[in-house]
Amino acid sequence: MLCLYMYKECFGICMNCASKNKITVMHVVSGDLWAGAEVQLFTLCKYLVRNGIEVVAVVMNHGELERRLTGIGVGVIVLDEGNNNIIQLLIKIMGIVRNIKPDMIHTHRTKENIVGGLAAWVFGISSIRTIHGGQEHHYKWYQVHRHFIRIIDTFIAKRVQDKIVAVSDDLGSELSFIYPKDKVIVIPNGVDNEIAINNIESAPIYNDKVFHVGIVGRLVEVKRVDLYIKVAALFVSKYPEVEVKFHIFGEGPLKEELIEFTNKNGLSAKVMFEGQKLNIHDYIKSLDVMVMTSDHEGLPMSLLESMILQTPVVAHDVGGISEVCEHGKCCYLIKKGDVESCAEALGMIIKNREKTRRMIDRAKKRILSCYTAEMSACRYIDEYQHII
Repeated sequence: MLCLYMYKECFGICMNCASKNKITVMHVVSGDLWAGAEVQLFTLCKYLVRNGIEVVAVVMNHGELERRLTGIGVGVIVLDEGNNNIIQLLIKIMGIVRNIKPDMIHTHRTKENIVGGLAAWVFGISSIRTIHGGQEHHYKWYQVHRHFIRIIDTFIAKRVQDKIVAVSDDLGSELSFIYPKDKVIVIPNGVDNEIAINNIESAPIYNDKVFHVGIVGRLVEVKRVDLYIKVAALFVSKYPEVEVKFHIFGEGPLKEELIEFTNKNGLSAKVMFEGQKLNIHDYIKSLDVMVMTSDHEGLPMSLLESMILQTPVVAHDVGGISEVCEHGKCCYLIKKGDVESCAEALGMIIKNREKTRRMIDRAKKRILSCYTAEMSACRYIDEYQHII
C-alpha cells in the first residue's frame, strides 16, 4: 500500500509542479561529514531542483556536501560552526533569512533545528525538520548544557515547527511518543534513480576466489563496527577454506580503537580499514555482501544503495531495515547483536547462491517501485505546498 500511495503522490505532484507557484526552500544542515544523512539531503535537493523547487542550503561546515550541492546548482552559504557559537549562528541565519525570504526552512540535526527553527519563528516562515535516526547520545546527568540544548530542541519541534519527518514507519512510531502525533509524518529516504541506470548489468555473486564483505558507515558507537569485527573472527574460524576480506568504509572517532581491536583478534590481514570513499557506489557494487550491525537505524542510504546495486545484505533487524527488506524477503535479517547468526548468513550466501540471486533481484525491484529519490522528493514537495 505504501508503494502505491507513494507512486500516486509522486505522479500527481510531479506532473503539476510546473503549474504551481514556485517556492523557495532553505535547508539548514551540518555537512561536517559525507555520511548517510548528507547523502540523503544531497539526493533530495537534486530532485527538488529537478521538480522546480528553488533550493538554498546553509551548511555549517566546508566539505563534500558543500561541493556537491554547488555542483547541482544549489545556492550554498557556509557558516563555519567551528568559529561561531550557537548565538552567533542564529544571528547570521536570521540575516540570511531576511535577505533570501524563503517560503520554507527545512532543518536537519539538533543545532540546525534550533537556529533554523527560531529564525523561521522570528520571521513567521513555515518550517519542517527531518529526523534521520534514533537518538545516538545519552548524556550523563551532570552534562547540564547538553540536556538544556535537547530541551530547547524538543520545544521547537513541538511548538514552532510545522511538521516532523521520520524516514521510516518504525522511527515515526517512536517519535509519536515524544511529539504531537499530528505533527509526525513518514517520508522514506529515496535512492538516486541514476544509480540503477548506470548499473544495469546483473551483479556477480561470489566468484570462488576472494569473498569480499563490507560495512559502510561512521566509526561511532551506534554502528557497532566492533560486532562486525567479531563476525569476521567467527567466520574465519568457521570457514577456514574461504579466502575472505572484510572491508570497513568510513571514518570516525573510534577508528584507532577498532584497529587495535582488530589486531588483538589476529585479523590484521583479513580486516581492511578503507577510510571514507566518495565513489562508494563502485565499492558497494564490488562487494559480495554488505553487512549492517547498527544498534538502531532510521532508513540507511547504504541499505537502499546496496539493494539497487544488487549487493546481498545481511543486517540487524532494527529501525526501518525490516520494512524495506519486506521482513527478510530482500535480505538476510538477524537479531541485533547475534554474531553467530550473522556469520552463518555469510556462509549461506556462499552455499545457496540461487536463493541469494532471487533475493537481490527482488531487492532491486523493491527499491525501484517504492524507494526512489523521485518519490521521496515528490512527497516533500507535497508537504511543503500543503504547509505553505
